[in-house]
Amino acid sequence: MWRQLIVRYVAAAMALVACAACGGQSASAPTSTPPPSNAIVRAKLEVTSVTVIGESLTTGYAYRTVVHLKETAGVAAAIASIDLKFLSGGATVASLRHEQPISDSSNVCPANGAVDTRELVTLDNDPSHSYATTVRAIVTYTDSTTTVSTAEGSAEVGAASGPPPAQTYTLTGVISDDSTRRGIGGARIEVISGANLGKATTADASGRYVLDDLAAGSFRLRASAGGYDAGEQGIAVPANPQADFTLKQSVGCFYTLSPLSESVSAAGGSRSFTVTPSAATGCTWRASSSDPWITINGAASGSGAAAVSYTVAPNSGVGALLGSITIQWASGRAAFSVFQYPVRTNCQPEIVIHLSPNAWEAYVPLAVGCYIGKMAIDVPWVRVLGTHGGGTLLDVRADANAGAARTGHIRFSDERVYLQITINQDAAR
Repeated sequence: MWRQLIVRYVAAAMALVACAACGGQSASAPTSTPPPSNAIVRAKLEVTSVTVIGESLTTGYAYRTVVHLKETAGVAAAIASIDLKFLSGGATVASLRHEQPISDSSNVCPANGAVDTRELVTLDNDPSHSYATTVRAIVTYTDSTTTVSTAEGSAEVGAASGPPPAQTYTLTGVISDDSTRRGIGGARIEVISGANLGKATTADASGRYVLDDLAAGSFRLRASAGGYDAGEQGIAVPANPQADFTLKQSVGCFYTLSPLSESVSAAGGSRSFTVTPSAATGCTWRASSSDPWITINGAASGSGAAAVSYTVAPNSGVGALLGSITIQWASGRAAFSVFQYPVRTNCQPEIVIHLSPNAWEAYVPLAVGCYIGKMAIDVPWVRVLGTHGGGTLLDVRADANAGAARTGHIRFSDERVYLQITINQDAAR
């Protein structure tokens, strides 16, 4: 009997062990369900960092921002826009949406790749706003599934810097005789269009000239000398640091124009210039212009000295116009240049700046087209060093004041003063 009990006990114990082993095996080897083969993987952008530089302007601030992006899901992301919000003490002081933030041609972050935006400029022209301390970037993007997603990042805005230093450029060249290749001493070189209008110099005895303090941009340059046909060419600085001219000697009968150019206000009007022949008789001329906004009045041809009258139509655009009247004779021709200023209705008539006695330099914002004009400064302690942004920011510097309070003016004019910048500087402390 005892033997039977022992046998039953052992059998039951073995069954319990076997069952426990079975349960343990099931728990340690769970089955996993693989993802379906047609699962959709979407692009995932991350803002890895934001670089921002603040700049003090005369009225407000400029923020130059670059957003650094990275795609982490292995799917290319098309970036639709980036919204930048600048905050000071939790309050928004400036915001702007930038579309095509990478480039004009492509705005894609490649799969598993990284890309940086172009420099995104946000202006805050409200003088009541304080300088931003934080920038928040919200990136809106899509992928091949057309699902719209966003990625966000933020950064602290560093201390504001002053405006970048203004740059001016120098143009050099040689004015020489077309037949002998010798320099023409005393030849005149002058700018007849653009922001450098009116700047001129005279060549030395060897025909070499140096034209300093030129603002960057494109303009028309003319070379002239007594007994020679004038020459012109288009120049862009700083791309073209040198411009040479070869002038042909005027032969037989030729005409001299006086003056060689004229600047006309946007309102237009009638003007005239004189043509003077080298011979008293037997020298005929004919005037013509291919510019529809220039009309020749009265006789368009003649012989001997004469006054050529013309009318310039009003210019209603914000861009300046450059045209010409050609005087042609049997053996040559000469061009009279007409420069017309843009309309000034968008120009603020007066800008007033109040300064401490310390030295100061900043950019003064101007409307488009307001810089192209004759500029005059009535005090020696104020200087204009150049422009930025195509003439929309004027780089102005004022020296420190060691005496009484003082006032200076920068005036822009065509036939009248259309913009005056008044600078009031406090007395020394």
